Amino acid sequence: MNNDVLLVLEQFKLVLFLVMVCAITSMIAFFSRFFNLEKPKIVVELSFWQVLLGFVIYFLTGTVLGFVFLPFFKFFNPQTFGDTLYLLSNICIVLLFLLFFYKLGPQKTHQILGDGAKSTSFIFGVISWFVAFPLSALIGLIIQIFVHMITDYNLHEQLAVLHLKNLMDFPLLFILTSLSFAIIIPFLEELIFRGFLLNYLKKFVNRHLAILFSAAIFALFHFSTKQSYDNIELIVSLFVLGWFLGFLYEKKRSIFAPFGLHVAFNAISIIRIISS
Repeated sequence: MNNDVLLVLEQFKLVLFLVMVCAITSMIAFFSRFFNLEKPKIVVELSFWQVLLGFVIYFLTGTVLGFVFLPFFKFFNPQTFGDTLYLLSNICIVLLFLLFFYKLGPQKTHQILGDGAKSTSFIFGVISWFVAFPLSALIGLIIQIFVHMITDYNLHEQLAVLHLKNLMDFPLLFILTSLSFAIIIPFLEELIFRGFLLNYLKKFVNRHLAILFSAAIFALFHFSTKQSYDNIELIVSLFVLGWFLGFLYEKKRSIFAPFGLHVAFNAISIIRIISS
């Protein structure tokens, strides 16, 4: 039996396993009313320019810092310069958002963060991983199988995963970057895609469509030309995750619910890297 046949059999077994897990977790979620949106939608009056400024802060700060620090490249280890700059840009983004929220005022900041209990919302989000991950993994695996069948292309690990693996020779940088991936990035992305974008979209469509549109934009923002066909699986899987994140934000009326799920996804990926 050749390697391709063995690979297909292993993938088929994994699909069946994930289908079974999805059926169990989804049934438990359904009967526990997990999928019900009982609370009224969060209403936040955000202008287009406020939303745009949030995206500019998040996505362009690193680029600006890159130009500022490029002349100092020779003073850094070439292997770690980019990662050091990445950590510095995250700190700057957090500081800029603190300033941004100060300008927005306490009332609007409270509306964006939500009025749900922080700790219980966060824990609910973490527990939601048991519903969201099997479905996301199943859909991603099916896409992976189809891509391989059509193109004979073997999908690779995400760039972020490979990036972290390459840092394992630099323990301190690996720890700091892992903490950034596990905590800072999830919180910033939830602010941008749920706190700002989702709330802005609800001005034009109902919240169910707003959740779908924000999930699609969230997924597309992770597109990379370096990932080739890997983008297909990644974008579809992240769309599923994005739907859960938006749904949790509306269900618990708190940014800390999707933040908990996002942290769980990223943290478990990091644990898998460390244990591999």
